[in-house]
Amino acid sequence: MRMLLFAGFFFRAYRAFTLEEPVAKIIIEHPDGGEVSSITIIQDDQKGENRTRRFDVAGDQWVLEGDI
Repeated sequence: MRMLLFAGFFFRAYRAFTLEEPVAKIIIEHPDGGEVSSITIIQDDQKGENRTRRFDVAGDQWVLEGDI
């Protein structure tokens, strides 16, 4: 009986940690000849609503980072 419970908890935890579900969409726009690019981040929240943020970045190298 204990082994069955352990297996059930294990598979439930495994599914929760390996389920790949998109949490955001990132759109990068770089106009021809322009020095400023724009990054638009559309995040999905738990209520099913979208939060959109836009950043203008200059230069040819930049880094996006995030935490879970």
